[in-house]
Amino acid sequence: MENKIETSLDIGPDDIEFVRQHLKGKTQPQEFADVVYQVALFKTRDDRKSRVKVYDPDCEYKAGDLIFKEYPGSLPVGNKKYIAVEQGVILKVEEARNRGGRDEIRLSYDGTSEFRKYTEYLLKQKIELLLPHKQETPCRAAEYISIDIDPRQTQTPLIERNFSILRKKLTSALNREAAIAFINGKVMLRENLKVIAPEVFNAIREFLKDRQASESTEFFVENFCKVDPADPDFAATCFALNVVMTSQYKIDLQQTSSSGWGKWHLISVLYHIKKNALVSEANPFLSKLSFGDRKNLLQKRKKFEEQIFSEGETRYFLTQREISSGAMRLKPNLYQFGDAIEIEAVDTMTHKKHTLYFYQDENLLLGFDKIFESYKALQGTTIVFEQAANGEFQFTVTTTKKGAISDRIVYDADKKMFVFSGEKVASLVAVNKQIFLETEVFNSLAARMEEFRKVETFNKLFHKVFL
Repeated sequence: MENKIETSLDIGPDDIEFVRQHLKGKTQPQEFADVVYQVALFKTRDDRKSRVKVYDPDCEYKAGDLIFKEYPGSLPVGNKKYIAVEQGVILKVEEARNRGGRDEIRLSYDGTSEFRKYTEYLLKQKIELLLPHKQETPCRAAEYISIDIDPRQTQTPLIERNFSILRKKLTSALNREAAIAFINGKVMLRENLKVIAPEVFNAIREFLKDRQASESTEFFVENFCKVDPADPDFAATCFALNVVMTSQYKIDLQQTSSSGWGKWHLISVLYHIKKNALVSEANPFLSKLSFGDRKNLLQKRKKFEEQIFSEGETRYFLTQREISSGAMRLKPNLYQFGDAIEIEAVDTMTHKKHTLYFYQDENLLLGFDKIFESYKALQGTTIVFEQAANGEFQFTVTTTKKGAISDRIVYDADKKMFVFSGEKVASLVAVNKQIFLETEVFNSLAARMEEFRKVETFNKLFHKVFL
């Protein structure tokens, strides 16, 4: 049954033509959710055409008949759980039979109302949905319901599970359709797109060259397309700008956030943000772990990562290289960033929002430079990075009342090693004393660094110091 439903939701040429006709003449981008709903109505249109008989126990019904029945009162849907169905429902007669001298009909429900929970509960309890019929001889002639009380005219055409299937199938179909523009959860015919001069995109690229942060589509439309946010064509221009940048300028520009109409930046700038970060330099102590037996590689990798990230679910102990880079290496598959590169995270201590950059290929988060500097972060600093239930990100740098005075460790770019700067730093951050390194350790490492770089044996302590 599930396979049959999923197949019926496949997107064919008729469905695409319906979408084209629905979008024809519309000069404003349409919400994808609305298009999905219209397609659902289109695909289920025949289900609302069949005539429906009013249920009467004194009438006779046959397999295939549709009947309208009201169920007043409460209906069980679980252990001590009940629902009330205020509107009547349309049931399909699966079988008409006589059992023990009693004429009855066995019914099924394909609708989308709360009544579905009741039928699912009956199915779990292995109870059939039955009603008596032919209680009067001769049987009464059946009456049909009028359209004004037909629940099919007001109920959603699909249940949410099937809507999810339809959304995925329609997304794939629209992405393949050359005549339809689909981006940012909105849809429009390409022939109706606002025309934007090529000079606008050249100006945007020049503008972004000297910027660290991304900029929004709304900003570009207002300042480069010269369309005021109050203008009726503002949304259509935002949509057109995004479509053109995605299709014709994707070699230069990348969408970094889907918030609002989205944010954009030059791919070259995003690349150099990571490339120029200290944490991206080659690790002289890094070794590759290989397995002759390739079975259960995912489990082996997970176990290996758990050994590296032993701090807990969302707690991290920063290495000196992370602090100097303004970076954090996150636990894989723990956070939901979606396609975003640029995100915002709230410092729970100051309640300020900060812009950070996430590089999925390395689970690397950059942009903490000023944050770590403000906290006077030391090697071994404890930080908690979390994603709230609403999807927003927040972090907490753990501090103590007592604090400590420590030597300032800096990176010598020429020698490619960490050294003592000769300065002291007063810090309130809470450090993990088990991995905190005294200045003597950095001095010893610096003195023997060339020797260590020739060592092939993997050493967890050196690995931690470097990262």
